[in-house]
Amino acid sequence: MKLLAFSFGHQDVLFALFFFFFLVGESLGMADPKCVKRYVFGF
Repeated sequence: MKLLAFSFGHQDVLFALFFFFFLVGESLGMADPKCVKRYVFGF
């Protein structure tokens, strides 16, 4: 993971983690875009 962080940069890693958790949540049927936005951005 540290190699990925150095090669892609922090923003790309955060975006990849966000996308991964969004896919996992949607597969579990818990992904509500409003809830995801509130959880990630705080509003």
